Amino acid sequence: MAHRSRTRHLIGGEYYVFRDAVHNLIAIDDEREGQDLRRLLRTRELQRLRRIKQTGLAFLVYPSLENSRFSHALGTFAVAKKVTTALEGRTPQGVGMPKSLVLTPEVARAFCFAALVHDAGHGPLSHVWEDFIREQSAQSPSEKSRA
Repeated sequence: MAHRSRTRHLIGGEYYVFRDAVHNLIAIDDEREGQDLRRLLRTRELQRLRRIKQTGLAFLVYPSLENSRFSHALGTFAVAKKVTTALEGRTPQGVGMPKSLVLTPEVARAFCFAALVHDAGHGPLSHVWEDFIREQSAQSPSEKSRA
C-alpha cells in the first residue's frame, strides 16, 4: 500500500533522491521539502562545501578518502530526517506538557534544514585551528606579545 501511494506521488509531483556512500539513498518525497532542499543546495554557501574535505589531511594517507563537507551535510540532513520521523507521534501531549517540547512538523523541518547547513561557516582545515585558538585564548596578553 505504501508503495502504491509513493508511486502515485511520483507521478503527480516532484521526488528527490540522492545517492550517498554512507546512507545509500536519501529520498525526499515531500514536494515542498524537496524544492526547499534543492533551493538551499544550490546556494554558493553550500556549493562551496563540495571543495572542502571533511577529513582534513587524512586523504594524503588514504587516497580513496573523498568525503566533502557537502556530502557530510547531506548525510546529516538524512540522519535528522530519521530522528524526526522516529519521534513523530511519540511526543507526549496533554495537560502540563510545555508546548516548547512538542515536536511539530515545522520544528522537525527546521531541525532537518539546520542539520543541513550546520557546516556552512566552516573553512578548510577549520578544526585544525581549534587547539591553536584555545591555546592562544588561554595565554595572558603579555605571553601573546612575546610569541
